[in-house]
Amino acid sequence: MLNLEKKKYLTLCLFFFTTLNLCSQSKEPLSIETKKIDKKEKNCTYKIEYPILKLGKNSKYDVNHIKSIGKILIDDFTKLEIYDNEYECNKNDKNAPSFSLNVGYEVKFKNESILSLYSTFSSFTDGNAHPNNIYKTYNFDLTTGKQIPFESLFKTD
Repeated sequence: MLNLEKKKYLTLCLFFFTTLNLCSQSKEPLSIETKKIDKKEKNCTYKIEYPILKLGKNSKYDVNHIKSIGKILIDDFTKLEIYDNEYECNKNDKNAPSFSLNVGYEVKFKNESILSLYSTFSSFTDGNAHPNNIYKTYNFDLTTGKQIPFESLFKTD
């Protein structure tokens, strides 16, 4: 009797976890989730939203190509030491003015072969008249995993 109960329990658990796994996978071949970093270090505050690419079940995309694109995006969005150097964050000086950085993105275009993202990097140091804003675009060929150079999008005379 106990073995029969164990078998029922294991069967039920297996069914539950299989169903949960199938439901958690996207039906889209490629989906984009937003991850967030909210970090405060001494006088520096970071609020960063960045894209994570997720392959759906039975996706036709090459896993290595999508990983390559994901690595480029994660590196560009999340390497805080780059922001410290480029955007005036001075964690070593306790009298330095406070500094904040906000980073976000939008998917501007996505089809089965192209992904285009638009990102904003906005930094502000107390005492300045206005924030510094930088805008960057990312265009990827999803079939090759390569970035599409801006220059290749237009004909030259």
